[in-house]
Amino acid sequence: MKIANYILSFLKFPYLPETYTLSSQKKILILLFLTLAIIVPYVLILEAAGIDQFDNLVEQMQKDNK
Repeated sequence: MKIANYILSFLKFPYLPETYTLSSQKKILILLFLTLAIIVPYVLILEAAGIDQFDNLVEQMQKDNK
């Protein structure tokens, strides 16, 4: 509940902090590898399932069900 109150107060009265701390290169690389570790397998699964062109699949389903 504390987080919800914080978000709500920030939305009502947004502010910019005076200083920003720089992230270390190690943290940035970890985030990059985590992102790639999540996205790449997802793309490969979609491609293996034949859903890599989802818009064509939806259009075909719409034509079949008319």
